[in-house]
Amino acid sequence: MKPTAPAILLFTLALGGLLALVFRTPPPPPDRTLTIAAPVFVRAGETAHITIEAETVHAPAEWIEFFQVECSLDGGETWTLNHYAQPGEPQVHYVFAAPAQSAGVDILVRVRAAFRGGPDGDVGFAGRPIDWPGSWGQWERPPSVHARIHVE
Repeated sequence: MKPTAPAILLFTLALGGLLALVFRTPPPPPDRTLTIAAPVFVRAGETAHITIEAETVHAPAEWIEFFQVECSLDGGETWTLNHYAQPGEPQVHYVFAAPAQSAGVDILVRVRAAFRGGPDGDVGFAGRPIDWPGSWGQWERPPSVHARIHVE
Protein backbone atom coordinates (compact mmCIF):
# COMPACT_ATOMS: atom_id res chain seq x y z
CA MET A 1 0.00 0.00 0.00
CA LYS A 2 1.40 3.34 -1.05
CA PRO A 3 1.15 6.28 1.43
CA THR A 4 -1.17 9.09 0.39
CA ALA A 5 -0.18 12.74 0.24
CA PRO A 6 -2.23 13.65 3.37
CA ALA A 7 -0.60 10.80 5.32
CA ILE A 8 2.87 11.94 4.28
CA LEU A 9 1.99 15.53 5.26
CA LEU A 10 0.73 14.44 8.69
CA PHE A 11 3.84 12.31 9.25
CA THR A 12 6.10 15.22 8.26
CA LEU A 13 4.28 17.64 10.57
CA ALA A 14 4.41 15.17 13.46
CA LEU A 15 8.12 14.51 12.91
CA GLY A 16 8.82 18.25 12.69
CA GLY A 17 6.96 18.84 15.96
CA LEU A 18 8.89 16.06 17.65
CA LEU A 19 12.22 17.42 16.42
CA ALA A 20 11.22 20.91 17.57
CA LEU A 21 10.67 19.52 21.08
CA VAL A 22 13.93 17.58 21.10
CA PHE A 23 16.10 20.35 19.63
CA ARG A 24 14.27 23.32 21.12
CA THR A 25 16.52 26.25 21.87
CA PRO A 26 16.37 27.05 25.58
CA PRO A 27 15.14 30.52 26.48
CA PRO A 28 17.85 33.10 27.02
CA PRO A 29 18.93 33.62 30.62
CA PRO A 30 17.38 36.56 32.42
CA ASP A 31 19.27 39.83 32.24
CA ARG A 32 19.22 40.24 36.01
CA THR A 33 18.54 37.89 38.89
CA LEU A 34 17.67 38.34 42.53
CA THR A 35 17.10 35.10 44.43
CA ILE A 36 16.68 33.82 47.97
CA ALA A 37 17.58 30.21 48.69
CA ALA A 38 16.15 29.16 52.05
CA PRO A 39 14.64 26.07 53.65
CA VAL A 40 10.87 25.68 53.47
CA PHE A 41 10.72 24.92 57.19
CA VAL A 42 12.86 24.62 60.32
CA ARG A 43 12.05 23.43 63.80
CA ALA A 44 11.81 25.86 66.71
CA GLY A 45 15.27 26.38 68.20
CA GLU A 46 17.07 25.50 64.95
CA THR A 47 18.83 27.91 62.62
CA ALA A 48 17.76 28.65 59.05
CA HIS A 49 20.65 29.17 56.64
CA ILE A 50 19.78 31.63 53.88
CA THR A 51 21.68 32.47 50.69
CA ILE A 52 20.89 35.51 48.58
CA GLU A 53 22.30 36.23 45.16
CA ALA A 54 21.94 39.12 42.74
CA GLU A 55 23.56 39.38 39.33
CA THR A 56 23.45 41.28 36.06
CA VAL A 57 24.64 40.07 32.66
CA HIS A 58 25.20 43.65 31.49
CA ALA A 59 28.54 43.99 33.28
CA PRO A 60 30.79 45.89 33.26
CA ALA A 61 28.48 48.72 32.19
CA GLU A 62 25.77 47.76 34.70
CA TRP A 63 26.30 47.09 38.38
CA ILE A 64 24.33 46.55 41.58
CA GLU A 65 24.07 49.94 43.22
CA PHE A 66 21.85 49.12 46.22
CA PHE A 67 21.41 45.74 47.91
CA GLN A 68 19.28 45.46 51.04
CA VAL A 69 18.26 42.43 53.13
CA GLU A 70 15.77 42.54 55.98
CA CYS A 71 14.62 39.70 58.21
CA SER A 72 11.70 39.21 60.59
CA LEU A 73 11.89 36.55 63.28
CA ASP A 74 8.37 37.24 64.52
CA GLY A 75 6.23 36.58 61.46
CA GLY A 76 6.48 40.11 60.09
CA GLU A 77 5.60 42.10 63.21
CA THR A 78 9.03 43.73 63.21
CA TRP A 79 11.81 43.87 60.63
CA THR A 80 15.55 44.14 61.19
CA LEU A 81 18.03 45.41 58.65
CA ASN A 82 20.27 42.41 58.15
CA HIS A 83 22.54 43.72 55.40
CA TYR A 84 22.86 46.88 53.34
CA ALA A 85 25.51 47.48 50.72
CA GLN A 86 26.36 49.58 47.71
CA PRO A 87 28.65 47.01 46.15
CA GLY A 88 29.19 48.59 42.73
CA GLU A 89 29.72 45.06 41.41
CA PRO A 90 27.81 42.98 38.85
CA GLN A 91 27.29 40.16 41.35
CA VAL A 92 26.46 39.88 45.06
CA HIS A 93 26.49 36.70 47.14
CA TYR A 94 25.33 37.00 50.76
CA VAL A 95 24.80 34.26 53.33
CA PHE A 96 23.35 34.56 56.83
CA ALA A 97 21.67 32.49 59.53
CA ALA A 98 18.38 33.25 61.25
CA PRO A 99 17.42 31.56 64.52
CA ALA A 100 13.92 30.06 64.58
CA GLN A 101 11.94 31.19 67.60
CA SER A 102 8.61 29.58 68.50
CA ALA A 103 6.67 27.04 66.48
CA GLY A 104 4.13 28.75 64.26
CA VAL A 105 6.06 32.05 64.16
CA ASP A 106 7.57 32.13 60.68
CA ILE A 107 10.87 33.67 59.64
CA LEU A 108 10.41 36.16 56.81
CA VAL A 109 13.14 37.48 54.53
CA ARG A 110 12.89 40.30 52.02
CA VAL A 111 15.55 41.51 49.62
CA ARG A 112 15.76 44.29 47.07
CA ALA A 113 18.41 45.38 44.63
CA ALA A 114 18.78 48.29 42.26
CA PHE A 115 20.75 47.81 39.07
CA ARG A 116 22.37 50.93 37.62
CA GLY A 117 24.38 52.00 34.60
CA GLY A 118 22.97 49.51 32.13
CA PRO A 119 20.90 49.88 28.98
CA ASP A 120 17.64 50.42 30.89
CA GLY A 121 18.69 52.98 33.52
CA ASP A 122 17.90 52.33 37.19
CA VAL A 123 15.94 49.08 37.24
CA GLY A 124 14.93 46.22 39.49
CA PHE A 125 15.69 42.59 38.75
CA ALA A 126 12.72 42.33 36.36
CA GLY A 127 14.11 45.17 34.22
CA ARG A 128 11.35 47.65 35.06
CA PRO A 129 12.39 51.19 35.96
CA ILE A 130 12.56 51.88 39.68
CA ASP A 131 10.08 54.40 40.94
CA TRP A 132 12.32 55.71 43.72
CA PRO A 133 9.64 57.53 45.76
CA GLY A 134 7.02 54.85 45.00
CA SER A 135 7.87 51.20 44.40
CA TRP A 136 11.30 51.33 46.05
CA GLY A 137 9.68 52.24 49.35
CA GLN A 138 7.07 49.48 49.10
CA TRP A 139 8.40 46.05 49.94
CA GLU A 140 5.21 44.32 48.78
CA ARG A 141 6.04 44.50 45.08
CA PRO A 142 9.12 44.56 42.84
CA PRO A 143 11.96 45.39 42.98
CA SER A 144 11.86 43.07 46.02
CA VAL A 145 11.68 39.30 46.51
CA HIS A 146 10.44 37.50 49.60
CA ALA A 147 10.82 34.16 51.37
CA ARG A 148 8.85 32.59 54.21
CA ILE A 149 10.39 29.87 56.37
CA HIS A 150 7.77 28.00 58.37
CA VAL A 151 8.79 27.27 61.95
CA GLU A 152 7.45 23.96 63.27
